[in-house]
Amino acid sequence: MAVVVYSELSRDARVRKAIDVALEEGCRVHCFSLKEQGRRYKGEEIKYVNTGVNQYRGDSKVKYLVSYIAFFLSVLVRLSISGLRNNYKIIHVHNMPDFLVFCSIIPKIRGAKIILDIHDSMPKVFVEKFKKGLVSSFTKSVLKFQERMSAAFADSVITVHEPYKQEVISQNGIPLDKIAVIKNLPDERVFQPIQYKLEEDDILQLVFHGTIAERYGLRTVISGLKIVSDAGLNFRFNVYGKGDDRTFLEELVQQLDLSEKVIFHGLVPLDMIPSKIGNSHLGIASLDGLEDGLSVKLLEYVGMAIPVITTNNHVIEYYFGKNELFLYEKKNAKDFAEKVMSLINNKSLLKNQSKLLIEVRNRFLWSKEKELLRKIYSDE
Repeated sequence: MAVVVYSELSRDARVRKAIDVALEEGCRVHCFSLKEQGRRYKGEEIKYVNTGVNQYRGDSKVKYLVSYIAFFLSVLVRLSISGLRNNYKIIHVHNMPDFLVFCSIIPKIRGAKIILDIHDSMPKVFVEKFKKGLVSSFTKSVLKFQERMSAAFADSVITVHEPYKQEVISQNGIPLDKIAVIKNLPDERVFQPIQYKLEEDDILQLVFHGTIAERYGLRTVISGLKIVSDAGLNFRFNVYGKGDDRTFLEELVQQLDLSEKVIFHGLVPLDMIPSKIGNSHLGIASLDGLEDGLSVKLLEYVGMAIPVITTNNHVIEYYFGKNELFLYEKKNAKDFAEKVMSLINNKSLLKNQSKLLIEVRNRFLWSKEKELLRKIYSDE
């Protein structure tokens, strides 16, 4: 099996879990991913193919496209050559971009099953990311076209939740039996419920981990925390990860005089994330930019019975009950601040929520979900 992903495997939990399932099925795995430093995930069990491409992070649409194309061409050449030498049965391609599936043309001709794994809607993410620039109707049409053609080229399509599945089917004309939902759930062996401890005089510990991008609402969160701070209430907000918005947010923290309360720790290994979450009282999993997202960090907090505050959308409503999460109005710093202040002033709400999440987490177990992926692999 070959895995194609425009990402650094060291920090992509969904790809790593899929590889684990493949290894359990007895597959030999070749990974075509971005260039990265340091110890590689299961390096002794996976053959890494050096694509020589680094991830681009910035505000240039052209440079993003150039980076995508450079990675596409690199993988196209290397996977085609490797496909002639190896009898690949499965090529598992993770978006973005969707058009990476066309790297697998030679293995497909030789009989490999091509799986397109749609983590995010590329047209929506691209428009949201570059909303301050000009995203023309032509560009939007091209993005939708490449998504439709990519889905048509693949033998099987996987996506992350049921609302996405219905959207992909309706927009791309995919037959119902060609697409499956494999939710991006945390491994419950790793993300286990903690013994939640929070006393009335404890400083509230908030946490965010993952990609630091505008669509994840940290601008609203930090602006809201300024209101909380000005009200004389104490807290600490730990941010783990990297992304395009980090520099802006660090400057915002300086401007708001929150440097002692909002701490950017940078990227930490995935294996360290549970311990960071375990030292927290409230997880931040906002989605200011995406109307149909289901944040994996939200599910990781739930897996550890850490209360979560997030913005509402139709996907949240699909999977969660009314009182299972703390919700605030999207892009509303004042509403966020009011919700946090009410929790600081009544910490029993958080302790009760943690107890509730111990039951809620049973609906989101990777051990059940991975059996669906195992079946997709073993059907070959």
